[in-house]
Amino acid sequence: MYTLSEHQIAFIADDIRARGIEWVSLQHDLLDHVCCILEDTFDGKDDFEGFYRRTIASFYEKELGEIEEETIRLLTFKNYYVMKKIMLGSGTVSVSFLIAGTVFKFLHLPGAAIFLTLGVVLLSFLFLPLLFVLKVKEKAATADKIVLLVGMFCSVLVTLGILFKMQHWPGANAMVMGSLAVLLLVFLPLYFYAGIRRAERKLNTIVTSMLIVSGAGLLLMLIRTPTASQELFVAKTHAFVREEQLVSRLRAATWLDGPAEVVFQKCQALKAQFIAEQTGMPTIPPDFEKSGFVLQDGSVGDYIHSHTAQVAAVRKAVESYNATASACCQISLDYTLFDTPQRQLTEALADLSSIQISVLTADRTTAMK
Repeated sequence: MYTLSEHQIAFIADDIRARGIEWVSLQHDLLDHVCCILEDTFDGKDDFEGFYRRTIASFYEKELGEIEEETIRLLTFKNYYVMKKIMLGSGTVSVSFLIAGTVFKFLHLPGAAIFLTLGVVLLSFLFLPLLFVLKVKEKAATADKIVLLVGMFCSVLVTLGILFKMQHWPGANAMVMGSLAVLLLVFLPLYFYAGIRRAERKLNTIVTSMLIVSGAGLLLMLIRTPTASQELFVAKTHAFVREEQLVSRLRAATWLDGPAEVVFQKCQALKAQFIAEQTGMPTIPPDFEKSGFVLQDGSVGDYIHSHTAQVAAVRKAVESYNATASACCQISLDYTLFDTPQRQLTEALADLSSIQISVLTADRTTAMK
């Protein structure tokens, strides 16, 4: 076994300090460990300094200072590896849920919404926060920590906004637009300023900034502007008003009794409740554009939960009507709000108006037969 000289030991100690190991106790531990390895493997015939440099290079990936950083991290952040495992596990599960939800959605299989929701929730409230905590521990500069915090906030807001948009929940556009505003006006300037000043990160900062701007621009192309949204809401409200006028004219010219009258009245009551939930008024006034009472986006499922009994009453009334009506006059509830609660409110109102028109025209259909 080779025995190191005092000069060689001093050379190793100086080199360890020069490589960025400032913690004295860690210097001693590394010195003892390296000396033991060299005495076991060095044969005295090879160049000592060259053999030492090849040996010390096996201790790190980029630089020896990584050992000190890792040691400090483990001592001050004892749950580092536990949190890292949870982060990787939650990321794997969330990605699996998102893939399954996407496949189920394309194949129109039940459970797609559940998978997608669980995937986004895990991604937003477990994976991304843990990733932020772990990355913050690796950054010494306060500016880098602020950039990470703003970046995590934008990421969470974007994922939740996309989930809200996909589920037709209110506030989706506001969340996505807000996250993009923070991304472009807060995160990007901070990230660019923190990275452009360092020569080793300059190119990466410029390229990443270009990708962020491009991605934000592409995402904005998928979002309706407030003006376009308002025009769409006004157009949908006009269509509903015209449909209501048709229902009113048919009602004035048609006499209903028994199950048909029950169906008509319960549909009318349910429409009034849905409209009141969104606009605060039971009906849409003729001057709705001036007063601002327009029908907006939103899943009717959000309103059905508070009117379960009324929805069930309409279904029961239609079933009672079908039991007495002829085959040509029966009303189908397939692909309506009664079996697809994810439909938008305007579509659900059209479903109810369609049912009313069906019972109003049933007598005419029977007479023609």
